[in-house]
Amino acid sequence: MGLRVAGIDILHSNHGPVVMEVNSSPGLEGIENATDVDIAGSIGVLRVMAHLGMIVSGKEKIAQMPSIEARSTKWVRASWSELLHLDTELGQSAAKKHCLGVIRDAFGDQSVKVIAPQSGIVIGHTQHPFVNRGDAIAHIASADNEQLSLPPEA
Repeated sequence: MGLRVAGIDILHSNHGPVVMEVNSSPGLEGIENATDVDIAGSIGVLRVMAHLGMIVSGKEKIAQMPSIEARSTKWVRASWSELLHLDTELGQSAAKKHCLGVIRDAFGDQSVKVIAPQSGIVIGHTQHPFVNRGDAIAHIASADNEQLSLPPEA
């Protein structure tokens, strides 16, 4: 569509994420109210900073990243309700059975590891420090190990 900014409505289906609508003139009120961030103002500031060479622009970052085709995605869910310490970032590669973080009780006496169920790239994760059993923690997109620079799965 050639848009620099758009609002995209995505729903999760049995066949993976489905784009429902792309808005060329997105209303940002909902996300701005939820985050207390002036989205349009932030975009403007980032453009000025990139123009002045203070940061790398989004276009340059995207040009540096290889394209990866995801075969499937899988959510990692909390097996326990307590405090989450996530040790992964968006875009980070994760090998199957890799520890993505830890759920600990408030006193640090008990803990359970959050394990990646498949190799892939982290394409989403919670921002909440407290999780309930069954909550979505991390979203992993599966791709070929060669694309991810991961060793083959055992």
